[in-house]
Amino acid sequence: MKPTYFDLTVTNVAQAKAFFESTLGWRFVRFDLRYEYYRIEAGPDGGAGIDGGIGGVADAPLSEGRPLTLATITVPNLDFEQATRGLVRTLFGPAADPSIVERIARDMSAVPPDVALSAMEAAWTFGAAVPALLGELRLPVVAMIPDNPSTDPESLGRFGIEVVLLPGVGHFPMIEDPQTFNDQLLKAVKALPQREGTRRDA
Repeated sequence: MKPTYFDLTVTNVAQAKAFFESTLGWRFVRFDLRYEYYRIEAGPDGGAGIDGGIGGVADAPLSEGRPLTLATITVPNLDFEQATRGLVRTLFGPAADPSIVERIARDMSAVPPDVALSAMEAAWTFGAAVPALLGELRLPVVAMIPDNPSTDPESLGRFGIEVVLLPGVGHFPMIEDPQTFNDQLLKAVKALPQREGTRRDA
């Protein structure tokens, strides 16, 4: 399978751009986003090779503050329904109710592929904007997330987010354990009057 796109996350965007411009002749076009991110034109249209993108580690949560390289690969003849069902099952813990897992897997695999893939692409592409947006937000934020290794409560805390860890659930806590989820949600809502007017640090 041949990569169709690459993404570079670097510590110094200006320095990296200057290097690639001078050594490889790459051209850079900035996207109209709140943060600094460029499309890389690595060669003329129709030429051999692939284009990519480049941004800074400060705007890329997935990089965890480190330089990162990602490659996009187009998989031909993919069975969308089967692949989606397999992905959904990884979002649940080992103790999840099989009937719930199957219901969610069935529902998500029934979505038209073009809609689902566009949503996934948008999530990956614009996810890097989240830190900057959180820095601008001046309201209290509460995140109710699974208490498992897939989450990163420390990084949320760095942006002033109050974290509530929910045990024994995966990606769908409101469905897997609605009682606990609703109890914690009600608790967070009741606490809002005490937080009203609080300006979070950027």
